[in-house]
Amino acid sequence: MILSSLPARTLLALLAAAALAACDSPTTTVTPPPPAPPAPPSTPAASDATKWLTANAHPITTLSITSDFRDLEPLRAAIGNARVVMLGEQSHADGATFLAKARLIAFLHQQMGFDVLAWESGIYDVHEVWDHIRAGEDVLAASRRGIFGIWTRSEQVLPTLDYVAGTLRTARPLEMAGFDNQLTGTLARDSLAAHVLAFARSINSPVATGAEWPAAAATLTELAVTGFFQVKPAAVDQSRLLRILAALRADAAARGAGDREALFWTQALASIESYLRMMAEAPPGQLRPEDNNPRDAQMAANLVWLANTYYPGRKIIVWAASSHIARAVADLRAPGGSRPYASGWSVHMGGEAYRVLGADMYAIGFTAATGSIGRPGIAPAAIQPPLAESLEAHFAGTPFDYAFVDFRRRAAGGEWLTDVYSRPFGYSNLRGDWTAVFDGMIFTREMTPSTSASR
Repeated sequence: MILSSLPARTLLALLAAAALAACDSPTTTVTPPPPAPPAPPSTPAASDATKWLTANAHPITTLSITSDFRDLEPLRAAIGNARVVMLGEQSHADGATFLAKARLIAFLHQQMGFDVLAWESGIYDVHEVWDHIRAGEDVLAASRRGIFGIWTRSEQVLPTLDYVAGTLRTARPLEMAGFDNQLTGTLARDSLAAHVLAFARSINSPVATGAEWPAAAATLTELAVTGFFQVKPAAVDQSRLLRILAALRADAAARGAGDREALFWTQALASIESYLRMMAEAPPGQLRPEDNNPRDAQMAANLVWLANTYYPGRKIIVWAASSHIARAVADLRAPGGSRPYASGWSVHMGGEAYRVLGADMYAIGFTAATGSIGRPGIAPAAIQPPLAESLEAHFAGTPFDYAFVDFRRRAAGGEWLTDVYSRPFGYSNLRGDWTAVFDGMIFTREMTPSTSASR
């Protein structure tokens, strides 16, 4: 038996049993009995908040995809008629959260009619990924060419991609899309400029034969290949590309909603324009907090477009960081009293999308009490113990290893959730009204890292 692989409680029990066995072994010396140990300290009474969570949070039995979703039925009541469900994550390094999201995706697809999975990856890139999958390419291989590697290279995300693959030959495949304004994979590097030109030709746009296209294509390719401009494009090069993208977007829009490919390019080109501006203004090789503002604004516009224009009447699952799906974050306070989201990064996709979607959107944050985080290329690191009287500390006092709590329709007595510490954003403690930030929260007692995919 390898003791180090056992759960802590089991290990302590075995060590205690071994100690008792040693005391029972025959000896040649009689010793007096040891003095009685001091009385153990009394167990503190559970707080009212912990009692409220024990009574009103809903236990989740497993993070593995199963055919039995009865433990997730409370989510059905909480989500109600919302047609966009947003699944967050704390840090992009949360293996247990990735597994939980896979099971939630299967539940939403099988039990609640959701059939689009929208990733925090490029709107162009994931559109191309789906086209390649429909043409017969393997889901994992195609995804790795367009969806961020923090997910496609994670062992704990494989269940999600395998689930998508398993739906392809069913009557309701789980279609994948993207909503980020960034260019996030090799598909953009290898084919974006050529694809833009082919589309321009297909609709007889003057862009296809214009004298400025070759120079504009060179700037577009540099953006796709490098992401961050190592050498900023000259103002004339940037303005040329923006002008051509806008002209092609107008030509695409003129085709009307009946041309689905033109409909896609109308939004994708606007998104690429915003990315070009963001990258041209950011310092070389890095993003400042405020550089997230145009990105989140465009992600919100892309998501609303997906929900209301490209997939009208369909139900969408969003995979993203909790900091992107959040809303009403400006008043959240750090322990020292500062408000980190009151300036700098002050625009968040969740808040912007909520202005349009309202109750049609249900955002779920994730948090954990103990454990460690990590991801391929980054060594695991333990997360700090939760602050006393935080949401995580109260959850740790419940009997639940995994649980869901509904903020939108919270039970009486849950008013404490409007002014409490929690840490769903990168495990940084922030105090405020979390019922205004998310519609619900999923708790994991022990977080585990994201590890390198086995295939």
